[in-house]
Amino acid sequence: PDDPQPLVRLIGLYEQLGYFTERLDVCEKLLKLDPANLVAIKAQVETLYMLGRPKDQTRLAIEAWIAAEPTNEEPREWKLTLMDHETQEAKNEQIRYMDDLVRKYPEKIGLALLRVKVLAQNGRLQPRDDNGKKIPVTKEQTPTAESEILNIDRKSVV
Repeated sequence: PDDPQPLVRLIGLYEQLGYFTERLDVCEKLLKLDPANLVAIKAQVETLYMLGRPKDQTRLAIEAWIAAEPTNEEPREWKLTLMDHETQEAKNEQIRYMDDLVRKYPEKIGLALLRVKVLAQNGRLQPRDDNGKKIPVTKEQTPTAESEILNIDRKSVV
């Protein structure tokens, strides 16, 4: 029971078999025995992220890994990946929220304009030609909310 090696082997075996919930359980058992076990720490981060567990749990596991290996770049890459994922989720949530409001209150022009602003801020707008084909733009040429509103208004009036 006090020997961590069988648990280390189980972590690898469960990964190969695709038993990720069980892998996470073994990681937790191993970390109780040996809180600085790098195999368990790394496997815990990977598994929490893969299972889509609460971001706070994953963040804590990443921080434990950074504390255990302060000069290792890999846990910092995981942290950046998690931050990027959270940023993308927040952008998608903003867009879903605005889409719902515009559907619920179609007569409110201000909400439609705010939705366009949210889309523009999140890089989701791309200008189109008169045939509806996307026009490639550089970062400096990203459309403003106003230009997209004019584009939308022109098509809805026709």
